[in-house]
Amino acid sequence: AAAAPAPTTSLRVGAWTPEELAYAARVSDLYGRGVLPNCPEGITLRVLLSRLLNCQPMRVSKKYSGEAWATHGKRPYTPARYEAVPSQPDAAELGRLEGAFHRSLRPGAQLTTSLLGTSGLPTPVGARQWLHSDTSGGGDGRAAKRPRAAA
Repeated sequence: AAAAPAPTTSLRVGAWTPEELAYAARVSDLYGRGVLPNCPEGITLRVLLSRLLNCQPMRVSKKYSGEAWATHGKRPYTPARYEAVPSQPDAAELGRLEGAFHRSLRPGAQLTTSLLGTSGLPTPVGARQWLHSDTSGGGDGRAAKRPRAAA
């Protein structure tokens, strides 16, 4: 069998940085409350974090194990209300943490997306390919909902 082509960006591996942990914790909190900005409806937290942190979903699962994570990490995202947004203090804190995470990366490290467009990266809104991309066997196999189109 032919080898799979090499990815264009190298995935993050190894120990989690303090900035990465703080950012992931805030994302998880806002995700659980249904007020995460630019988050596609139906994506799991596990897949979302793996995309934001540019790592394999299994790296996220290994970091956050246990029964509570098994339920929380694989539950599809559902906004608290249509076009739910975080409060101004929550949004400011998320922006601060996202920026700190991006600045903490070693030179040459690459990210592909950002919830707030930090570092000029695209946001995940409308990225329907994310909804079905948990190919590591950890998903439940059900189709996720597509993000709602703006009226």
